[in-house]
Amino acid sequence: MRVLKFAYVDYVKTSRFNYLLLMFPLIALAMLLASESTSAPFGVAYCLFAGIVLAAFPYNMTSESERGFLQMLPAKPGEAVLGHYLFGLLMILAAFLSGVAAILIARLISPDMGLLRIGERDISGAYPALLGASLLFAGVQDLLLTALRLENAHLAQLLRIVPAFVFFFSVNAGVGSVKEMPDLTIGPGLAVLGICLALYVLLAVISRAVSVRRGD
Repeated sequence: MRVLKFAYVDYVKTSRFNYLLLMFPLIALAMLLASESTSAPFGVAYCLFAGIVLAAFPYNMTSESERGFLQMLPAKPGEAVLGHYLFGLLMILAAFLSGVAAILIARLISPDMGLLRIGERDISGAYPALLGASLLFAGVQDLLLTALRLENAHLAQLLRIVPAFVFFFSVNAGVGSVKEMPDLTIGPGLAVLGICLALYVLLAVISRAVSVRRGD
C-alpha cells in the first residue's frame, strides 16, 4: 500500500506532462495513415517510447527538500524507489494501450492495414514483445538513475532520454517498415513479455537494495 502511495505521488508530480500520452498516439495515427509502408506495431512502439520517457520523470523532479520530506514519511527504506518502478509500469501500460487505440482507429479508417497478419506473416506476437522490451528498457533506466543520482541536470536529463531513444531506433530497425516486419507468433511474444516482466521486477529489487544501502 505504501508503494502505491509513492507511485501516486509520482503521478501527481508528473501529471502536467500526461498530455504526452495523448499527443504521441495522435502522431502515431497520423504516421500510420500517411504511409502504407509503416507497420501497425511501429505505431505502438512510438507510444511506448513516450512511456519510457515519462517513467523516468519522477527521478529528476525530486528536490533535496522533497527527498528529506519523503524520508520522514512512515515507510520502509527503498519503498520510494519501488514506487518509481510501479509508476513506470503503469505509464508503460498506459502508453501501450494508447498505442493499441491508435492502430485500431487507423484500421477503422484504413481497413487494408494489417494488425495481426501481414500477408503470410503472423505478427501477433510483436505487441507483447514490444511491451516487454519497453519494460526492460525502463527498468534499466530506473536502475541507472537510482544508482547514479546525478547532480548535473544536463547529464541527468541525457540519462533519462537515452534508453528511450535506443529502444525507439532499435525497434524502428526491426518493425518500422511493413517489409521489414519479422514473423512473430503470439506464443514467443508472450514468452518475451514474461521474461522481460520478471527482469523488470528483478531490477526493481536491485534498485531498492541500492537505495537502502545508500540510506535513501
